[in-house]
Amino acid sequence: MLGTLRVRPVEGNEPLYQVVVSLDGLSDAEPAVRQLVERHRGELKQLRHETRGQQARLHLYLGRPRIDDIVSALNGAGFDVAAVIATLQGR
Repeated sequence: MLGTLRVRPVEGNEPLYQVVVSLDGLSDAEPAVRQLVERHRGELKQLRHETRGQQARLHLYLGRPRIDDIVSALNGAGFDVAAVIATLQGR
């Protein structure tokens, strides 16, 4: 299953961070992740849920503000952050 929800359009050359969170055994992780990002005043631009076989992951696409705080909070909340990838849109 692959689903995409756009929250705010990405504009021009604005930085974008993709944070990949492993969801092993976490069925209701999406609302918790959304609340965590909101609580840390992050800018969620896109959220994508991906399932391949038994492995489920959330792909969060975040704006630059507060990215370190959000990654730390995800780790602190028990989420397994598999990757943080910095990109520049418009390239």
